[in-house]
Amino acid sequence: MQRGFEAIDSTEKMDSASAVLKVLHIAPTPFFADRGCHIRIRGLVCALNRLGIENVVCTYHHGRDVAGVETRRIGAIPKFTSTDAGPNRSKYLADLKLLFLAVREIRRLRPDIVHGHLHEGALIGWLARVVAMRWRTPLVADIQGSLVGELRTFNYFSNSRWLYRVFWGIEYVILRLPKHLFCSSPTSKSLLLGDFRIDPQKVTQVDDAVDADIFARVRNTGTKPPLPSDTITVIYSGSLLPGKGVVELCEALRELLAHRDDIRVLLIGYPVDTVHSLMGQAAQDERITLMGRVAYDELPQHLVAADIALEPKNADSGEGSGKVIHYMAAGLPIVCFDTRNNRALMGDIGFYAKRGSIEEFVAQIELLADDVELRRRHGEAGAIQAKETLSWEQGGKLISAIYCKFARI
Repeated sequence: MQRGFEAIDSTEKMDSASAVLKVLHIAPTPFFADRGCHIRIRGLVCALNRLGIENVVCTYHHGRDVAGVETRRIGAIPKFTSTDAGPNRSKYLADLKLLFLAVREIRRLRPDIVHGHLHEGALIGWLARVVAMRWRTPLVADIQGSLVGELRTFNYFSNSRWLYRVFWGIEYVILRLPKHLFCSSPTSKSLLLGDFRIDPQKVTQVDDAVDADIFARVRNTGTKPPLPSDTITVIYSGSLLPGKGVVELCEALRELLAHRDDIRVLLIGYPVDTVHSLMGQAAQDERITLMGRVAYDELPQHLVAADIALEPKNADSGEGSGKVIHYMAAGLPIVCFDTRNNRALMGDIGFYAKRGSIEEFVAQIELLADDVELRRRHGEAGAIQAKETLSWEQGGKLISAIYCKFARI
């Protein structure tokens, strides 16, 4: 599995080049809004900054600025205020305005590399270079899963086979526009190489990562909330959308709370209305806390205070597993479905249920709830793995090496 770029074997070349590299990132999303893809963009850009690369991110009008990321935004679209993931008709106008912004920034910055994030970012980056008459500027792209796979989880095609084929064709074309593609998981790499027949030399896997030191500091200084000593806190952090496994999550929680009095549930994410509609009256259970949106910088303190973490996503869409990595860094044992991504990331550390089996998912939660030593042992193993192998610096070096291959500096 290609996780670096073996043709570039010179650290000296990377270091000398990175000091003068200028990169324009195109992020067709309301960056920063505490979502998984935003955390990835932030982590990689900050890692590239530390390598001496100059980075500018072009993004939508909403979202918030974050330290360490120089950001340019499109003009406001009054009716487009949602930061939720998923299709939105206002995105078409936002992407058009993002194209014009990218053209302006390409002419101003004269970047050595244009880096598109997500499929739309790759397409906008390609068009912006043409319009700006800088088509020789190398384009690379970070593809976080499959476009048609993600849209299908939101029922975008509504069983329309012809619409699916149209978007599959669009994705096929987009993936051939950049000189190089980055992906975030083994599944996404398999999709690129298998389904879309991309040349393996044009694909590099850059795993999602985490700043494990932050979680370690919080773990060493944090304290658990005042609860009965026999109460177990189960936590989920992520988008509360059907495509993220929330249907399965709610079903499992209903069953779990129906026969366990020692379980407390903490749900971090949005939109919370999804949970209310799926769980009905059960969502009013005093043992369930719906926190809604939590700033990313505040997430570690909530995670380290929990006992068991949940990853209910039941499909291998090709996306990375950002939430799982954060669970690991927080020292939490993780219950999940037996998907390829989860196995590749956690190995024997995770607690797996057969895909689609709510009964097994609940059984794994109860197994951990009844065994404090099992929770401690697997949680510590995950924390060690996160610290030793899952840093943003590693991903930054991989990307920087690809930049140096293509940049004319």
